[in-house]
Amino acid sequence: MVLDVYPEAFLAHDKHGNLPIRAALNARRPSLPLRQALIEGCPASLKKCETEGGNLPLHLACTNGITAAIPLLLEKYPDSIQVANLADDTPYACAEEFGLSEAILDQLKYEGDIEYPNG
Repeated sequence: MVLDVYPEAFLAHDKHGNLPIRAALNARRPSLPLRQALIEGCPASLKKCETEGGNLPLHLACTNGITAAIPLLLEKYPDSIQVANLADDTPYACAEEFGLSEAILDQLKYEGDIEYPNG
């Protein structure tokens, strides 16, 4: 894989200023193995990948319904569950707003170790 030969690619911005992990979490086509490779290969990119709206990769996964990536994102950057974006939404609020399953909401509540008014 290119990332093995060129690890700097994890932190290389595209012409729009996006890191690969952001592009992979915004796109519908990338496979879970590619997303996993990006998440596992450079956990530091998870902290550097903030959108204009203050969304981190966990916000993006919750907003875009990429539920398979959520457990790995929580494992690699557990503090992201507590981060609110510029709209003051946490990843849990994003997941709830976009109708993710109760199982995902429960996992986010558990990992966040915080109480939510609706849950």
